[in-house]
Amino acid sequence: MSRSIDLNADIGEGYDDEAVLPFISSCNIACGGHIGDEETIATTLQHAVAAGVAAGAHPSYPDQEYFGRRSLTVDDETLEAALIEQLEMIKRIADEQGVALGHVKPHGALYNDAVGSPARARSIVSAMSAVLPDAIIVGAPFGALREEADATGISYRSEGFVDRQYLDDGTLMPRSREGAVIEDEARQLIQAVRLAQGQGAFGPGGEPVPLTVETLCLHGDTKGAAESAEKIHAALLDHGIAVRAPR
Repeated sequence: MSRSIDLNADIGEGYDDEAVLPFISSCNIACGGHIGDEETIATTLQHAVAAGVAAGAHPSYPDQEYFGRRSLTVDDETLEAALIEQLEMIKRIADEQGVALGHVKPHGALYNDAVGSPARARSIVSAMSAVLPDAIIVGAPFGALREEADATGISYRSEGFVDRQYLDDGTLMPRSREGAVIEDEARQLIQAVRLAQGQGAFGPGGEPVPLTVETLCLHGDTKGAAESAEKIHAALLDHGIAVRAPR
């Protein structure tokens, strides 16, 4: 197959990770900000290694009460310290297991805020540079986080979501709006293949939304995630697109 795409999932969040892992090529492991602790991180890393899946860190606003899905008004220094704490914990556990963490992907509201906020983007890049300087940042195809990564010479991987509705400007529809999460399996498959082929996604009214991505994400907490992962993997192969982590 001449074309390939990375298929990732956010895991270590209390869902059936072992059912999803056989069909993805990389994973983003919750490391205590929105959920997770030393035990869940260690177990999730073990499952990822057993499945041959590339592992990365999934830090968040320190907000377990709302699962990291609300924006916090913490100052930049406080946020950076919280992110460093999360990254140091998962790195220590990964080092103990002999696992290399190849990427960092912000979670939830922090991911979205880093698109439009240079300050949030700097906090993420600074924390990552302090703990995992050789890792790749995974984020939206455009915005402040990408610009900060480019300015500091950090490799960046553009991400598209197979189970999230996009707005016409290429940003994600807020989860507070009806239809923000795509649970219809047929729509997920269409979006996955389109994104992998470089055709972009569709907006709320069906208009094409141009997006160029290098990795696709399926959320582990989306309804039927394991079944969807298997079918998305199969659909990509059927269209001549190999599923593998970037080298």
